[in-house]
Amino acid sequence: MTSESSRCTETPSGLVDTWKLWRHCLCRHGWYPILIAPVVTCACVMDLYASRSCDFMKVNVGFEPTNDVWNSATAEIGFWSYQSGNYETVRDYKNLYPGCMNFSQEFTDYFIGEDKVWTAVRIMSMASDICGLIGVCAIWIITICPLPTWIMWPGVLLPSILISLLGSGAKFFFLDADICQGRIWRTVVDGEEGYVKAASCELGNAAYFTLGAVSCYFLCIILIFYRVPEKRTLDSKFGVRNKAPYNDVEDVFCVNGEEIAQ
Repeated sequence: MTSESSRCTETPSGLVDTWKLWRHCLCRHGWYPILIAPVVTCACVMDLYASRSCDFMKVNVGFEPTNDVWNSATAEIGFWSYQSGNYETVRDYKNLYPGCMNFSQEFTDYFIGEDKVWTAVRIMSMASDICGLIGVCAIWIITICPLPTWIMWPGVLLPSILISLLGSGAKFFFLDADICQGRIWRTVVDGEEGYVKAASCELGNAAYFTLGAVSCYFLCIILIFYRVPEKRTLDSKFGVRNKAPYNDVEDVFCVNGEEIAQ
């Protein structure tokens, strides 16, 4: 006859044993969230970088415009700033975006003031950034903490990643902004003043980061729908040491952590 007894077992102590127990309780939902977490993080980082960059779109006006706000034949612009070309002295956001300068009030009033496309793209960009950060927090919390996935997985992670995907894709509507498609560039030919569209617009470097973010978010959506991770069962005897076969203090025999009745 055998029975469980604390006289035959002891809970380990010390930093090494504490780390083993903590590691045993970590990642309660298995390897699947660990697979998705780096992908969500990479997507969010690329999306944030593209949103704050100043070279999402390259505008080729085709001539030297006579606009008071902008009189260069080319322009590299983002949602919130433009590339000034002064890489040495202008370094925004702790040198992440050298040469980027925020739009002046005159530029905002002339090019952005009544442009609904530009305004909508800005809103979608902010929504994508915020939801991307929420998604990153959610997936790492699911990875580390034993929270119920039936709440976090479909209720927080899925909506945040879906909105980030849609918001990132909506950024490409920036190519339909008035600065590219509208007749707002002033030109003077033979003394006659007129307004024409820019000759061409193309994607800048930041747009390719957005393409990478969209691809990662799309992959995350597939993985989220494919499987909902389940909480694994912990071994209640993990890390518990068995005492010596004969415990002279308690006057009992211990075999594999069980007391042998005398």
